[in-house]
Amino acid sequence: IDTVRKFCTRAIWLDQGRVRQDGAVGAVTSAYMEDAVAGGRSAPVPAGMLNRFGSHTGAIRAVSCPGFWRWGEEIAVHVTAAVPREADPSGLSLSLAVSSREGMDLLVLSTAACGARLEPGQTQTVTFRFQSLFCPGRYSLAAGLERRDTTPITYYDYCEGIAWAEAGAAHPQFGLFHIPAEVEVHGETES
Repeated sequence: IDTVRKFCTRAIWLDQGRVRQDGAVGAVTSAYMEDAVAGGRSAPVPAGMLNRFGSHTGAIRAVSCPGFWRWGEEIAVHVTAAVPREADPSGLSLSLAVSSREGMDLLVLSTAACGARLEPGQTQTVTFRFQSLFCPGRYSLAAGLERRDTTPITYYDYCEGIAWAEAGAAHPQFGLFHIPAEVEVHGETES
């Protein structure tokens, strides 16, 4: 999916030799992901959001973050989710992904990766903090309430494009990230 989104503006989804969908790469690849991961269980998509699916759509209640990220500053993204009572706590995770305009995941954080536990039957807010090392551009955020102990991942609620942020810097930068680095210049005086 990342490769298709990176290099294409249009996509055609073929299913057993028949055209399932033809159109803008974001819409087609989102529909494909929904079908492959969630078996086509989708929900109405609010304005501005790219896609939403899962067995408990609406479980992710809110995502808040600054709309502009200055290079080097700490960013805090707050995700509030009503965790279903029947959710198995052993594989339960809340994730946050930051993607390029083409839909390539650049940063993926999760409660599972840091050992934080979510409690079924509770509405909880998770704060993800990270340093913005993104070069200037527009970035999409996705949030997922999921079971990571299944293959493929089982989504209670997955929201792609739930929030958008613009990154900027004081000086021109190129690429996707501007990572702090040491640069040394060595030379000799010519006679």
